[in-house]
Amino acid sequence: MPADVEVSDHGTVVLFALLSEAAENWAQEHLPEDRMTYGGAVAVEHRYAMDIIEGMAGDGLILSI
Repeated sequence: MPADVEVSDHGTVVLFALLSEAAENWAQEHLPEDRMTYGGAVAVEHRYAMDIIEGMAGDGLILSI
């Protein structure tokens, strides 16, 4: 199955590339409107990444980490 989200850890920043409509919808519903992006991916401080990963996985999204 293709991933909905590709997660890449860059030390202090974790990038979430939203690859599917389901992932885009999840981000619209759960992440702040003023979220930071970098190269089309959502950029998150490392300390918040695990909560987002758990939330996405818990809601059935497929993550590529």
